[in-house]
Amino acid sequence: MNLADKSFRLREEAQSYVENLFRSKAVFDINPESDPAIVEHHISKHLYFFTAHLKYKMLPNSSSKQEYAMNAFRKYYIEMQRELIEHSRQTVMQPLTYVAYDVEGSRYNSPAIDAQIPHLHGLMLLHPKTRDNFVRALEAKMLTKNSDGSIEKVTFEAHRGGLEDLSRIVDYTIKHSTTLQGNNYNFQPDMLLPDLKPKLYPFYKSL
Repeated sequence: MNLADKSFRLREEAQSYVENLFRSKAVFDINPESDPAIVEHHISKHLYFFTAHLKYKMLPNSSSKQEYAMNAFRKYYIEMQRELIEHSRQTVMQPLTYVAYDVEGSRYNSPAIDAQIPHLHGLMLLHPKTRDNFVRALEAKMLTKNSDGSIEKVTFEAHRGGLEDLSRIVDYTIKHSTTLQGNNYNFQPDMLLPDLKPKLYPFYKSL
């Protein structure tokens, strides 16, 4: 799933959708009847903001960069599960992850048309039972890149703020992908992982 499928007319609509998505997943992971304060605490403990840098020398021509970037991160995500989950059948424990394509200059509202150094921003909400494994792997620098080198560096920043801060980092993450919607030149400006059917990832039944 990606935001382009939702046909949002405004950036604010996309921001609200992503925020609600992660809040709903937090409620799903703990208890449907959880107090809002408990949900907020859960998010502050299990949500991470990340940036993935692509290896410049391996980038294809401009018309394929988005597809390349998303496929590279999808591979990184799959490899990451080996550090988080003991058994591959524990798909419910895979982290809900939203990834958005970005280019140089977008922070100043002047994104490059032909990006030379595209990168990815995203949000990752860990399942409570995988957080300790994630922290250990992060400290051991096991999550910095993928095996084929297409992603040469991934940095994670723990979310420590409240829901207002969640709004800020969601807005930053989607700032460029929303400008790409409806443009036939674009392959896929964003992506939601895991890429599984609801039977294997029950949270998706609520979407």
